[in-house]
Amino acid sequence: MIYFENVTKQYANSDTFVLKDISFYVERGEFVFIIGGSGAGKSTITKLIIAEEKQTSGSIYVNDVNVAELKDKEIPAYRRSLGIVFQEFRLLSTKNIYDNIAFPLRIRGASNDEIEELVPQWLDLVRMTDKAYSMPSELSGGERQRAAIARAMVNNPSVLIADEPTGNLDPIITAEIMDYLRQINEMGTTILVVTHDPNVVNSMQKRVIELNDGYITRDMQRGGYTFGY
Repeated sequence: MIYFENVTKQYANSDTFVLKDISFYVERGEFVFIIGGSGAGKSTITKLIIAEEKQTSGSIYVNDVNVAELKDKEIPAYRRSLGIVFQEFRLLSTKNIYDNIAFPLRIRGASNDEIEELVPQWLDLVRMTDKAYSMPSELSGGERQRAAIARAMVNNPSVLIADEPTGNLDPIITAEIMDYLRQINEMGTTILVVTHDPNVVNSMQKRVIELNDGYITRDMQRGGYTFGY
């Protein structure tokens, strides 16, 4: 599902290697955390997966797509095959929640019937039906993140990438967001969560890949560990 082989990343005009010859794979249906301190290289992995950056060397495959070989015109369609959730939500401020969730469907040319079927389903799953016609500015941070998750999943991607999805949220809301991600994983979606929060990792007890200074220092299967910084 996600495959990194001997991947190194060095940004232009820099002597620093952000990732240093890392290799890992994520199987279909797995739930995996990428953790590490600030500057460990976590967010660079997300940028490489979504083709926002290209690796300096090595190979990256996602859903059997060689990400580095994507042409610029192919990247938007590739990204639509993924679900992506960010810390800052990235909802469209001029559209209500219903239209935010419907937006990816409209981009791919879904029919009105399909939109009217799928959007209410995801509004219900993230308990946002009563907020369907609210604007993002009217919602709490937790509500906006729930809407962002619904938008990321409405096209039924096989992979959901979540980069610090609870970074700005309090512990109670964080637990709710992680429970939604757990439910989505149980529906069959592969989930990769990038986080610096050991409490999130310890509460979920899923597989953990730990980065330190650009290297993978641990790859732990679920259970039996406690992380902290």
